Amino acid sequence: MKYTLDLVQSSIRFREYWSWLESVEILNEREIAFRLGSELTLSNFIPLGWFPIMPAHYWEDKDPTRVALEPPLGSGPYRIAEVRQGRHILYERVPDYWGRDIPVNRGRFNFDQIRYDVNRDATVAREAFRKGLIDAWIEPDIRYWATGYDIPAREKGWLVMGQIDNRGEVGINRVIALNNRRERFKDPRVREALTLAVDFEWQNRVLHFGLLERALSYFSGEPSLEARGLPGRGELALLEPFRNQLPRRLFTEAFELPRSTGRGRNRASLERARALLAQAGWQIKDGVLANSTGEPFEVEFLSANVADQRTLLPYLSSLKLLGIAGRIRLVDDRFVVQDEVAVRRPTGEGTSRQSPDSVHSASRPGAGKSA
Repeated sequence: MKYTLDLVQSSIRFREYWSWLESVEILNEREIAFRLGSELTLSNFIPLGWFPIMPAHYWEDKDPTRVALEPPLGSGPYRIAEVRQGRHILYERVPDYWGRDIPVNRGRFNFDQIRYDVNRDATVAREAFRKGLIDAWIEPDIRYWATGYDIPAREKGWLVMGQIDNRGEVGINRVIALNNRRERFKDPRVREALTLAVDFEWQNRVLHFGLLERALSYFSGEPSLEARGLPGRGELALLEPFRNQLPRRLFTEAFELPRSTGRGRNRASLERARALLAQAGWQIKDGVLANSTGEPFEVEFLSANVADQRTLLPYLSSLKLLGIAGRIRLVDDRFVVQDEVAVRRPTGEGTSRQSPDSVHSASRPGAGKSA
């Protein structure tokens, strides 16, 4: 356990998740003590389940960060039986698996062999699945989920499609995260205007076949945590001491994101957005939105996922109508990690982190990088 935690903390990508942990002490062969550097919260426990425990006696004379084809020592219900680099990996069931009779494992791990084939092109993998060359495929692209499997095998019942309700995660799946460290984004009127420019209903109808739902809360999909309507009695008790610092609308209007018909330009929202930008000191001159010093309003969207272009390009078209010039910059995960480490919270309590799949924004010119 200590070896695994020391290894994880040595990683630039993951060490910030463990900033609350000061040190690890082995008490005896069955007990370990965590020395805390800050107050322990529920979210501190979540990363504990992210990493498999690595046996120190096996790895101490090896480099676990290097790629190798030698199957590592494991303790699970399956072991690696065969590997063909770039082609497939085959797992075989361990007949005397130590955890076979544990109640949570009853009825699980029933296949004698499980093979994962490597396909560098998702189109090739789909065709192999459609032809019956592979048994299971998790479809990551909503376009193909909606239109790619109307084939005879499905009509005959040979192909079964189903959705997995993964209750392990709730809340927002994809997000445009505005960088509030930039001066122009600190104005809530600007942020509201940029939100009004998002025509979710059009995108959902045209690009996503009406299959997506728009999140109205950080805890969307979890009724016990999701805020709905006006603040209740308990919420008001918490908010009241800060009433003078909070928007008046918080106490009088239930939060709702703007909705459109999903067809054509959402003129009402764009007109409201233009009025908010004008109130914030941004005016359109010769088709360009600029402030009182003549600096144009430009936005750069930073993403590590090429698929984000599909949903961002229509958004950039809406921003152009407001006089805002936008562009998309695709970067690899390494750049995102470096960017995360470079940006610190004002309190200095570790790194301000974002998922590598988030879409970030940085004002230009002279904006630098954002996270």
